[in-house]
Amino acid sequence: MKTMLGVCLMLTALPAVAQETISAERPGFSSSPFALDAGIWQVEGGYQYTQITNDAESHTLPLLLLRYGAGERTELQLSWSGYNQIDVGASSVDGVGDVNVGVKWQLSDDGATTPFGLFAGVSLPAGDNAFSSNEIDPTVGLFWAHNGRMSVFGTVLISEFDNQSTIANAVGLNLPMSRLCNSCSAYVEYFGLFSENSGPQHNANGGVSWLPAVNFQLDINLGIGINDRAPDGFLGFGAAYRF
Repeated sequence: MKTMLGVCLMLTALPAVAQETISAERPGFSSSPFALDAGIWQVEGGYQYTQITNDAESHTLPLLLLRYGAGERTELQLSWSGYNQIDVGASSVDGVGDVNVGVKWQLSDDGATTPFGLFAGVSLPAGDNAFSSNEIDPTVGLFWAHNGRMSVFGTVLISEFDNQSTIANAVGLNLPMSRLCNSCSAYVEYFGLFSENSGPQHNANGGVSWLPAVNFQLDINLGIGINDRAPDGFLGFGAAYRF
């Protein structure tokens, strides 16, 4: 799978319980099993720098995600990685990525100890040739969390891009932050990409989110590749606003 699939998939976040404060689909890889309440809008975006190898790097922004609570436990999503630039030595390629549309279904009550959600979406071939499969590509997924003695979460996605299937699997742990910052949250996470025609990519990342207001989030994340097929590392930051 092309390198940009990982960037497009990494529109994600920490699972949270209920709608009292904003719950964003960033900055991590996993997505929340909870849908926005009916009539609620949320916009998210950011920037990501990726060190692919010693002599290759990429920049991606605005990583736009628009979410809308369409009904009880149902959410509509539109995402767009935006502008991408990949530099390899003295050469460079840039352009815009495809547009993705999807639906999330929340399967559990807001107060469930182990909530689940489902996702189905497609990518639309609106991007430049270097960053598009020029086809309509499907994605289906399962999102979950468990709020016990430890707060853990995860995501499984099955996608097709450029006539190649990929399974993405992630699992993470929310870290306690209340003693340091009541309006902050943090996580650590593993995610892997298992492509049909190439070996797996294993990655680890972590991040911190800060809520200066109930409806507004700022975040930063940092990650590394665990094996040779994965990027050397990546750094991102962004924001989310609910209205």
